[in-house]
This record gives sequence, C-alpha cells and structure tokens, in this order.
Amino acid sequence: MIREPPLTLGMCQTIRYQLYRSQTAISYHSPSFCPGLLALTALGVRLDRVRGGRQKYKRSSDCQTHVQPVLPVIIKKSCLDLSDNKVLSMLLTLESQMEVLSANIDSTIDSEVKFMAAASDLADRELVMTISWAKQVPGFSGLSLVDQMMLLQHSWLEILMLSLVFRSCPYKGQIVFADDLHLSETMVETLGFPAELDSLVRKLCKKFTHLKVSREEFVLLKAITLCNIDIVAEVGECVGHLQDQLQDALSDCVKAVYGPSTRRLGQLFLLLPPITHIKLLAKQFWYDMKKDGRVMMHKLFLEMLDADS
Repeated sequence: MIREPPLTLGMCQTIRYQLYRSQTAISYHSPSFCPGLLALTALGVRLDRVRGGRQKYKRSSDCQTHVQPVLPVIIKKSCLDLSDNKVLSMLLTLESQMEVLSANIDSTIDSEVKFMAAASDLADRELVMTISWAKQVPGFSGLSLVDQMMLLQHSWLEILMLSLVFRSCPYKGQIVFADDLHLSETMVETLGFPAELDSLVRKLCKKFTHLKVSREEFVLLKAITLCNIDIVAEVGECVGHLQDQLQDALSDCVKAVYGPSTRRLGQLFLLLPPITHIKLLAKQFWYDMKKDGRVMMHKLFLEMLDADS
C-alpha cells in the first residue's frame, strides 16, 4: 500500500483559515476571496513540527478543557414530533443556506477533458462549502481545532459522495453533479467516468429512492458522517459524545415519523458503508485525473485528498 504524504503546514493553515471564517455561506469565487490570504491569515499550532510528521493525539481530557458544551441543546428524551428536534431544525436551516451547485458551462460537455474540468471545479467549490457547513454543525465548533481538522480530513469526500447520491434522487437515470451537469449511462464511456464508480453510485441512488430517504434523514446522516470516529482513532472523547447526540437526533426523527420500530433506523445506517466504498473509488478517480495532467486541479482539493490516508 502506498503511504499517503503527511500533513503539510500550508494545508493545516488553510484548513484553520476555513474553520475560522464567518459562519455564513462562503462564495469561493466572490470578489473578496483571495487565495493568497489563506496562509497569511491562518495562525496556530504547527502540527508538522514533530519527529515523524503527523502527531498522535491523546485527548482524554478534552471534555474538561473546553468550556463550550458539545451541543447547545441536549436531547434527554425522544422528540414527539420533528419540530421538537432542535438539532434537526438547525441542520435543516444550514442545508437550506447551502449554495445550489452549478457547473457554469458555456457549451455541452461532450468530451472527457471538459467533464474532468467541470467535475474538478464543482468538487473544489463543494469542498469549501463543506468546510463552512461543518463549522456550523451543532457541537462541532466546541471540539478542539485538532479534532475538527482530523474529522474533516477523513470525512469530506464521503460527505461529497453522500450529497451526490441524495442530489440524484429520486433517481431517474441521471447522476446529478450540478443543476446543469447530469450524467446518463450512455455518457459514461464517452466522458471517461469510471464504470465501477458509476455503477455503485447508481445502485445507491436506487436504494435511496426505494427507501424514500427524506431531507431530514439526509442532513442527519451527513452530520453523522462528519463525526465518524470509527475511522479516526486519535480524536478526543468529546467527538464520541457528539456522534452519540447526532445518532439520538436521527433516532428521534425516525420515531417521530415511523413510530417505535427500529427497522427504519437500521436501514438508514446500512446506507453508510456503501458510501465508504464509493469514496475509495472516487479518490482513485481524482488521483488518476491528477496523474493525467490535462486538467488543472485546485491546491486545497489536492492537499485534502492527500491528507485522507
């Protein structure tokens, strides 16, 4: 197995800058945005100044060293209806503020290079939006900055793939990368999209459509994916507490709609392992695009791709 390169100072500073930005939605291409300000503005701990590269953090005292609570509202009992689910309400509000993705293309995408360029630009913009969104997830900003960075580095691509699947539902034969960029099965070979990745995405789109996954369930699954401690062993205990609260919020959401039966909850959690498989194939797709060299890829996107080891 090829070992991924360690975190770089530039990447850590860039992520820190994004985490400290305003909690309002970020427009990556706004006139006020200047990539050169990223490294100049970000300040903080240099994570690379240890022998061997990336540090291993033991954060057993995290919960005691941070005054801010994990969640502003602690759910102590099942919500009787969706309006009582405060975590869900906040996540729905955040989702409504997300920018609608558009490829902004002037001509029909009929070649592999055009598709790669459009997909790369969309993924980079969605990554920046995801960092801004994560900052506002209830309880996330209460974690240590190291934990925030670690979780983002290991979950961002899964979040993008989860969003891609939900955006394509109800599935009607098209993978919806953006409002103006849809991929049909007949276009896959022409545009150079990996056949296995395409097949798995479509299968999961059909599964989401069959289960009629709601927007409420999606935003909670998305937040749970962000705080997936199963893939990151170094994070503090507070991350586990946050994940528990998000899972409780999903459980309350399911009970409010489907009653006390736990079958629905299990069906929803079974949707997440395929997302991990899709993420691995997507990661290989982006590495192949980088190796191909015909499309210029954004620096932050490539650094985050390398960090997700």
